[in-house]
Amino acid sequence: MKLLSILTIVLLLGCEPQPINEVYLIPSGYSGQIAVVFGVKEGEKELIENGWRVYKIPEDGILITQSKFNDT
Repeated sequence: MKLLSILTIVLLLGCEPQPINEVYLIPSGYSGQIAVVFGVKEGEKELIENGWRVYKIPEDGILITQSKFNDT
């Protein structure tokens, strides 16, 4: 019974959502505010590189992306 309890706890902890690493690539020399609009069907597709979600900010500073907001 004790082993079953331990296995249950391990499995539950293993199922916890893991945070996603993110990086924002801002154009060289850019000055001003940036904005990212998440969850837009027609937006830029999600880009994952080496386990990192990459946001490439365009020259106008406004990125519209299909990615969901990462609240973890």
